[in-house]
Amino acid sequence: MKKLLVSLVVLATIFSCGKKNTVSGNSVSGLSSSVSGATETSLASQINNNQFGTGYATYGLTWAQLISNQPNLTYYYASSGLSTVSCETKWTIFKICSTSSSSSSSNITRQVTNSSVDLNSKKSELINIINARTSIQNSGTVYYIITNNAKQYIIDTAKPLQANPVQVQDNSTGKVEYFSYAL
Repeated sequence: MKKLLVSLVVLATIFSCGKKNTVSGNSVSGLSSSVSGATETSLASQINNNQFGTGYATYGLTWAQLISNQPNLTYYYASSGLSTVSCETKWTIFKICSTSSSSSSSNITRQVTNSSVDLNSKKSELINIINARTSIQNSGTVYYIITNNAKQYIIDTAKPLQANPVQVQDNSTGKVEYFSYAL
């Protein structure tokens, strides 16, 4: 009986992991949060209400506290070399993917000063990412968004609104730009 129960649990786990999490075509209009799905509604609400920067940036200070002390905090973004992702399906139920990179080094490609970011423009940019989504998932403060323009975005509400999205991957080229550090 135990073997049967364990087998059923393993099979349920395998089939639930392969579930495609897509959302309907409803979109956020302007800066409102009229979207379908709890994940989209939660993220849009956090964007509209400036509920970002709650994670710890340094010893005992959240990002929001650090910014209030240093309004000219600068965010640095790095990019990795081109990479390719290849996937193959085994036995019609398993999808196995691997990534290869042409360059393992990363370099600082962009820097943004917190005080120079227009909040309304940044909110619109993030809302537009939600509007273009084909898939959205979240884990804690991190939202993984795949859009219809072959890009993947990571928005982290623990980081400041001005520093988001914290990662952008262009699936057509394999280039990844990500939040590296702040000074």
